[in-house]
Amino acid sequence: MYSDLERGYSFLGKEKLSLCLAPAFSQPEPPSLDGMVVRYYADTSTCREKENLWKIINFRELFAKECGITSKDVSMVKTILFSYLRGGKEHYLLVSTLPEKKVDLDELRVELGISSEEAASISHSLSDKVIEKVTGKKRGEVSPILATENLADIDAVYFTRDLIADAVKFSGKRYDFPRSLSESEFFNAADLFGHLAKINPKYRTAAEFEKTSPLQIVRWRVKEVDAVKTGYRFLFDGTIVNYRGRDYEIKNPRMKKEGVLRRRKQINCMAMPLSYTPSGIKHEYTERGRKRVFLPISYETLEQMMVRLEK
Repeated sequence: MYSDLERGYSFLGKEKLSLCLAPAFSQPEPPSLDGMVVRYYADTSTCREKENLWKIINFRELFAKECGITSKDVSMVKTILFSYLRGGKEHYLLVSTLPEKKVDLDELRVELGISSEEAASISHSLSDKVIEKVTGKKRGEVSPILATENLADIDAVYFTRDLIADAVKFSGKRYDFPRSLSESEFFNAADLFGHLAKINPKYRTAAEFEKTSPLQIVRWRVKEVDAVKTGYRFLFDGTIVNYRGRDYEIKNPRMKKEGVLRRRKQINCMAMPLSYTPSGIKHEYTERGRKRVFLPISYETLEQMMVRLEK
């Protein structure tokens, strides 16, 4: 260990991830995960403040040299506490994403199976007192690494699609996860998620990074079309699927002009969230009409499922 006040930080070396997460189910303890620990000589409470500090002390270049990686592989994660109402009671979600990204609330509702009423109540405008009570940490110190008693008060700790995709693509990348306003530990975000998810199922991410698909077909509605002209065999408008415990009605994307190469079957499905009343199906509406979301499944996936059924 060494310290250099003029440099603006101390590299405290490697430490094993200190987990106070009691396993939610009986299974062998996963292998330990080593993190690189750093103490800064200035407090920061936002990613913008930390980014400014990094520029002042030339942190990316210096830390990258310490770790044997490039400066582009030194990044950070922002973690936000959200509240929403379920059954008239306030519930909480903790979401980790890239610092430059906004959290996609549609992604949260789709991947966490949140109802339309619950999704409408999602908010991150929480007081410092609430943040500290729920997470056990002050604003600016919050990370996805939580003590057991705090994890119990949160419905899910979600690593966004953007964050995991970035960490998987750049496997050598190290991200700053704060311990306090002046101390952080660095992990690859995908490695950290995989480690935490083995310990507690409250750690969640998008389905494409899981081994099994949560997609189920509730009702097929299929129209066969000319594959030579269109590049695909079926239209799925009106097909109902269940994804993460919620039903959605598939909509076909807008038709493109003739002569334009169509790649529709390779894009994510546009779908309308559904709920049910005694009188039948109920759609959700916005100012622009029926609410639509994109499911992380492609039209090609539906086509492959349809072809398997034909065999």
